[in-house]
Amino acid sequence: MKALRPDDPAVLQAMADTMAAVVTDWGTREPAAIEVDSFDAIARFILRRDLDLERSKPVPDARLAAAMEPDARLFTLRLCMALFMSPGFVDVERFARLEKLARILNVRADAEFKMMRWALEKRYKRLLIEITRHAASDYWGKGGRAKLSDWMKIAEQGFFIGRFSRARVAERYRSLARLPKGTLGRTIFDFYNDNDYRLPGEKGGMPEHFILHECTHILSGYGTDPVGEMNVAVFTAGAKKRNVMDWVFVPLLQWHLGASVGSFTIDVSHKGLLDPPKFFESWARGMDMNISLMDDPWSWWDVIETDIEELRAEYNITPIVTDAPAAVAAAS
Repeated sequence: MKALRPDDPAVLQAMADTMAAVVTDWGTREPAAIEVDSFDAIARFILRRDLDLERSKPVPDARLAAAMEPDARLFTLRLCMALFMSPGFVDVERFARLEKLARILNVRADAEFKMMRWALEKRYKRLLIEITRHAASDYWGKGGRAKLSDWMKIAEQGFFIGRFSRARVAERYRSLARLPKGTLGRTIFDFYNDNDYRLPGEKGGMPEHFILHECTHILSGYGTDPVGEMNVAVFTAGAKKRNVMDWVFVPLLQWHLGASVGSFTIDVSHKGLLDPPKFFESWARGMDMNISLMDDPWSWWDVIETDIEELRAEYNITPIVTDAPAAVAAAS
């Protein structure tokens, strides 16, 4: 999901007015502090433009659609979906306004609204099934259809984590300890060791495909605490080309609204963890990347001996400027 950063004042004002409508319920209330912070963080990190919430006109009408091209309207609606969840709750009345806003903008977002409706109805397992189906297509199938063998790996990850050992796979990952410090391979090994994780192939370890998620932690610089997981998820969303909003909805639902949507077997949800500057900076950093580790045909084995700072430069991963906790230092 590439960021749109228009220079046209009319387009920027239309985007500001649209977002203002969400955080003020169409001008009927004052926005909560976290909504103001979220609006400001979007302006600072994603749009990189000055927007004034107080001077916005929060009553949507046809002029908004007229002021923006279709891609800008879709982009703005997606930002509004995140703003909708920023207070830490969802409700029927506000959701109806969001759907009406999409109609005013003349934007179809049926898949996103379907998932949001499931969240509103607390149908979290149904939502997780849909997200898993999308991940199978995006990651395992790279935009195509996931094979039966792919679904078996997904089932192992979802229900049978660590019950099987694979000696050859485990030895291949143990050998990464012999690579120089700072290379992706050595940093993967140190990441698992430092976090007391079992390596892929070892009993108790995650399936090998999960390494991609850990590589995203390493390259993004975000930790494995709940806030770090929240940031790495939305960082992933920023770089994705398909099913973008899955990776925005999940962190907001899982770690801000307290909904268990991240696993079929365990509940690791939290409430109230949204830190708008960190969250929207993470999303923007992902948007700035020139590759999607999940959607593109990328493999860590192809760059296993490359220094992670070289990879960050190659992939246009910009430095963290908020005080988000770092997961890995390049020379650790």
